[in-house]
Amino acid sequence: MDTDVAVRFLELSKEGESSISLQLMFEGPLRLDADAVTRSLRAYDPRTRGATCEVLDAENSVMGLIEWGDHIVRILAFDAPLPDDVVEWCLGPAPFAPERKPELRRHASHALLFYSGSAQDPLQHYVALAAVAGALHGHGASLVLNESARACFPCEALASRDSDMWGLLESLPIPVLYVGFVKYDIEGILGPWMRTYAAEQLGLPDFAYHASGHHESQEVNELFSNLFNYLRSSGAEFAPGHTMQVGEDEFLRLRAPAEGEYWLDTSGEMLVLEKISGQQINR
Repeated sequence: MDTDVAVRFLELSKEGESSISLQLMFEGPLRLDADAVTRSLRAYDPRTRGATCEVLDAENSVMGLIEWGDHIVRILAFDAPLPDDVVEWCLGPAPFAPERKPELRRHASHALLFYSGSAQDPLQHYVALAAVAGALHGHGASLVLNESARACFPCEALASRDSDMWGLLESLPIPVLYVGFVKYDIEGILGPWMRTYAAEQLGLPDFAYHASGHHESQEVNELFSNLFNYLRSSGAEFAPGHTMQVGEDEFLRLRAPAEGEYWLDTSGEMLVLEKISGQQINR
């Protein structure tokens, strides 16, 4: 059985799997018992009731496969902390109170979660990984990171507490874990820039906005989230030059990043939102 796990694990890694992955931090030494993890997954949500977990233990590491329905999650875990730069990349911009961050950084082991299933919607890839992260909270998982998105989220918040955890994960605002939301104070520029990271993983553009102050963070995050939801539900596409009304007297125009706006670099498409007057809206 151990050999089968290793063979399938390697085969799945060669089959052009999803590029979507998450990383888990564990408070203590690595302890992943296949039967115990299976029980936790089956109790997590009705959709994961048929989940199975197989693991192969090696020295200071674990290789495993978690499966249910059309979802497969490969797990590669190590009895060692994540590199400091990876933790800081995700935790540094996270909206936790500064006094909590030293505590959140502390961990003894970590795991890498890779989606290898057949679901077509990439959001479902993230939901499946988040469900595993939530189920593993009871096994010591403390923080889930999305390195490509510069995002992190407490595993406790993903732990089972509702009869429809899958639905809650599907409705989680996109720029919380599945896409990153980062603020930058740029030297010589008044007011912070706010932008997303890794929206291309969901087939979406990244968004950016030059705010007047950090007090706009929640409003801008909600704006980005609403735009992502609109694009996903409507199938519409945005492009530079498009305009939109987002409130009774609020209008926006989209543009591409200007030359020199290095803080807006992305591997996908970036669209900058700028306020305009109602008279400037495209008719």
